[in-house]
Amino acid sequence: MCKDCPEQERLERARLTSETARHYGTMRFAMFTVFTAVLGALMAFPFSHGGSAFVEHAGQRLLLAGGGFGLSMLFLLAEFRISTLVAFYQDAAVRAHGLTLPDDQDIWRDIVLLTMVAPYAMSAFFWLLIGFGAIRPFRA
Repeated sequence: MCKDCPEQERLERARLTSETARHYGTMRFAMFTVFTAVLGALMAFPFSHGGSAFVEHAGQRLLLAGGGFGLSMLFLLAEFRISTLVAFYQDAAVRAHGLTLPDDQDIWRDIVLLTMVAPYAMSAFFWLLIGFGAIRPFRA
């Protein structure tokens, strides 16, 4: 890029920030897919024939619940970070294109963040309920 070409530099910066925002958005989707597969299988286990017998013992139930809760919290923290990065680079791309953000951008950013971390928080709550015995799988 030439130093005498500020418009070209601005467009290149806009392109890079847009690509970075897209990258983090794609990573968010991939991470949620992994979360759904891993925690979905883990959540189904206590309700299976062998799993219901496994969680009858308090130590085993706490081990399973602790693992599920820990994974849920790790995914929640990672999602929180990725969501803030997506928002940061989206805002940077908008500004690099010479546009202005809507007045209510902060509100909607927070709503999206809450929506994205909610499944992880609900999963963590589920594991707390399992761990403390508030949810008891049916025995076949």
